[in-house]
Amino acid sequence: MVSMFDSPTTRDLSSRISKGIQIQEARSYYGFRNMRSSIHLEAYSDYLKPQSNNPSPSLQTKMSWIQRQIVEPRTRFSKLLLVDALVRGVFCAGTLAAIEWTTREDPSANISSAFLEITRDLHQDVMFNSLVFSYLCRRIHPCSLADIVKEAVTIEQDFVKDNIDIGLDVNLINQHIEFAADRLIIGFGGTAIYNSATVFSFKPLESSNNAKAQVGVEKPTSSLSTASLVFDEDF
Repeated sequence: MVSMFDSPTTRDLSSRISKGIQIQEARSYYGFRNMRSSIHLEAYSDYLKPQSNNPSPSLQTKMSWIQRQIVEPRTRFSKLLLVDALVRGVFCAGTLAAIEWTTREDPSANISSAFLEITRDLHQDVMFNSLVFSYLCRRIHPCSLADIVKEAVTIEQDFVKDNIDIGLDVNLINQHIEFAADRLIIGFGGTAIYNSATVFSFKPLESSNNAKAQVGVEKPTSSLSTASLVFDEDF
């Protein structure tokens, strides 16, 4: 999956979005996002390698689809935002759900905090794209929006079926992909297509595995120590 984000096609997509953004703060966000992804997705790839078949054919299908969507130099900016959101919100949904499914079936499986960061970061990226999209005057037509989302869902479901070989329940994974697609299209001002539910919330993993969360736990005021720092001989 790292190769998908690090490919010339997706780098070109990210570059065109950054150049199309006129607000410096938003442009900085995309620059930071690209740097962050290159770090977290390395751990994601290492975790997935032992549990997947050779992903090259299906991965190439994803890359070809992305290329077709953005091949025109004058591709509308709203479409670039949508495709980028689909790459992060749908093309990763199946594999992330498969990783959580593996952990629930095998509690001894070790999931790094990077995986949890990826899950939140990708959702944040999708929401940021939809926010930028909401400010555009020229947006992609709702019918085209739905058609593009459906194509992406089909590709991701085929990818899971062909490449993730860990005995998972494919129907549950497919439902999660459809759930992620509905959440995305609603964020872009469209109407839900599948109305599918998901059993993958990722919340249990966040509460039990994220070491950073333990650092940020706040204590009530009544439990705080009242001791003062004294520089005496014992110190």
